[in-house]
Formats: sequence, C-alpha cells, structure tokens
Amino acid sequence: MILREIDLFQGLRLKEDVFDELVDIMESDAYETGQVIIKQGEPADYFYILEQGALELRVAGAKRTTHFIRRPGDMVGWSSVAGRETYTATAQCAEPCRLVRVHKETLDELFRKFPASGMLFYKRLSAMVGERLIQCHQMLIRCREEAG
Repeated sequence: MILREIDLFQGLRLKEDVFDELVDIMESDAYETGQVIIKQGEPADYFYILEQGALELRVAGAKRTTHFIRRPGDMVGWSSVAGRETYTATAQCAEPCRLVRVHKETLDELFRKFPASGMLFYKRLSAMVGERLIQCHQMLIRCREEAG
C-alpha cells in the first residue's frame, strides 16, 4: 500500500502499532473514468488517497476544473477530517483510479488512542491544506493579471 510513501504519514511508522492499525482501517477500491468520488455539499464522511489514476476537482460555479490530483499519495476529501460536515468540492475520476479511503470516525478513534500520532497527522494535514491555498491564491493572481 502506498501509505508508507505519503508525507502525511511519515513518522507514524516509527510507532509500528499505530501504522499497522491505520492500514487496518483503510479500504482500497477501483473507480472508473467519470465516476464521482465525492460531491460538494454531501456529508463528508471519508477522505481518499490516490494510489493511481487522476482526479478532477471542481467547486460549484467553476466553469472548469479547479485542480487536478495526479500524484500517487495526493488526497481529496479533507473536509471529512478538518471538522466540516460536508464536502467543499466535487472529485471525479479523469481516468480509471485506485483510491484508498478511511472513515473520519474510525480515524478519530485511532488518534484518540494515539494522540501524539494524531497531532503529527493534523499538523501535516494543515501544512498540505495551506500549500493548496497558496497555489489557489497564485492561480487567482495569474488570472487577474491575464485579464488585465
């Protein structure tokens, strides 16, 4: 499983019991081109990790895809672990995909059992969300400059 290669989970493997339990709560599934994985406004129950393939992310009102997820280890559905009740974007397969998913409640239970690992996970998650925000901000600036 790609889990050992993902920055978000680096360091958790130092405590093998945490890592083993994390692997146990994850499910891996295949999805077809065009299949919607998450839909904006629906309950945010899972987050997903891309093993292979590509996903398009869109937010309501956008005329085109707002972000592509192509790199194995990239994640979607952060809303589920960031305290939001619903997803903030729609993720659709741009090609056949294999994704790992984890339910937010199951992950919460694991991190209540291992709080130091939970702290590390959420610290890294916030850094990833911040990076995505910076990329979006830079894209907005480019669009404004191009529009004149």
